[in-house]
Amino acid sequence: MEVGYLLLSSAMMPPRLQLFFKDSSENQPMPKIKKKAKPADDLPALDPSIEQALDEEEIGEDVDQAAAEKRKAAVKKKSAPMTSKPAPPVLADLFSFDIRDYLDEETEVDTTSKALAPLSDDVKKTLEDISHRLEASSLDSLVVDCGSIRTWLHEAKLRLAERQERKDIEAKIQANRQLVHEEKAKLNQLSEGPIKSNINRLEARKIELLVQLQECNAELDLEHKRSFLEPTLKMPKP
Repeated sequence: MEVGYLLLSSAMMPPRLQLFFKDSSENQPMPKIKKKAKPADDLPALDPSIEQALDEEEIGEDVDQAAAEKRKAAVKKKSAPMTSKPAPPVLADLFSFDIRDYLDEETEVDTTSKALAPLSDDVKKTLEDISHRLEASSLDSLVVDCGSIRTWLHEAKLRLAERQERKDIEAKIQANRQLVHEEKAKLNQLSEGPIKSNINRLEARKIELLVQLQECNAELDLEHKRSFLEPTLKMPKP
């Protein structure tokens, strides 16, 4: 009697067999089902439960063999020489450079050949005073001093703005005064012409009237003389 492998469902498989098929179903082929050889003699058929247990045992052995082969392949893959990535450069190497590479030869010769001039006593004293002040003063005092300096600068800016505004106002007043003087002079020139012409016209009229007055006075005297002489002329002769 021929006994074959039974195809078990995922629910009927042992846990180890389920895990193996879940992990290696995509990469490993399914193990081939072996056929049992026919027995030489006619033996009675085995119990189905015993036959299923034997089949599961053989399938477990095949699974163990396939898992061992998979582990060997993984070990070979890990032992294969891998191309090592170049090590990242050290941070100090990135920023290590010689400044002489960025200077001209002439400039380099000039700077190296010239000796540094010694500092004067005043400069040394000033630097010492600055260093002592920095050592004696704390950050808090510097911040407070900075605040007072900012206030003083703000007040100074306000005073400068007021002075500038006052200067602008004074300049505008002077310009307006000059404009007023110019306009007044123009008005005087415009009014001076008609007045003079009127005076000249009246003076001429006065002269004419004086001439007429003289003529009138002369005629009046002549008439007075006629009136005085007329009675004497009319008297009869003796």
